[in-house]
Amino acid sequence: MRLSAAIALISLTALAGCAGNGEPVEAEKSDAGFDREQELERRMEVRRELGNKLPAQVPDEPRVPIVGEVPDSILSAAKEDLAAKLDVAAESIGVREAASVVWNDGSLGCPRPGQVYTQALEPGYRIILEHGDRQYDYRATERGYFFLCELPTLPRRPENLQKQ
Repeated sequence: MRLSAAIALISLTALAGCAGNGEPVEAEKSDAGFDREQELERRMEVRRELGNKLPAQVPDEPRVPIVGEVPDSILSAAKEDLAAKLDVAAESIGVREAASVVWNDGSLGCPRPGQVYTQALEPGYRIILEHGDRQYDYRATERGYFFLCELPTLPRRPENLQKQ
């Protein structure tokens, strides 16, 4: 019985120490000297000021071709390849888009039936060339290997979809 009485006395002493004096606790001060409410009010004021500076709507801008991320050697080789396939001058081939891409695998987003590809990320490029009213989708690796992708598996952009 003495052991249980000692445990009870220790428990009561610990609880009494945690109880506090019944007075409201003041907001803790941070290192900067602000209390919590002042800091929250300051943050809300900054948000209000930023909210007034943002435009109501992003303005519509004409679509500008993305060019410049593909090395010139790969870009000119793709243009010459397409010019040879179409039997036209390379100068008549336009660049619609040329961007750096990380492909999901060695197919560069354009798998061919019966082929096996590395299953690792492959850094490379996507080049959209145009001649007349047609666009041609070229894929390339960083090492310079490129080809015309005739059946791409990437989702088409809305402007490329045919209306039904």
